[in-house]
Amino acid sequence: MRLDRYISVGHGKFSIIEHHHGDRVTRINDPAEDFIVLKLKDLNTPAALRAYADHCQFADPDLAGDMRRLAIRAEHYPGRKEPD
Repeated sequence: MRLDRYISVGHGKFSIIEHHHGDRVTRINDPAEDFIVLKLKDLNTPAALRAYADHCQFADPDLAGDMRRLAIRAEHYPGRKEPD
């Protein structure tokens, strides 16, 4: 998946794009699908990812590990700053 900014379809300025088979793209425009986007350069992202990992540790340890690795990556991301 990736995030596209300023998509004219749907509401808001972001759209999530799913990539399954090379150039086959599906837009997710279901208003029932809520999501949040965290930029790795955001100063608050490592803490948010660690909190998510702590919460899902027992239900899904693999996901918790992925979130912790991503938190470490975010801590060392170049150009970290306060969110826009």
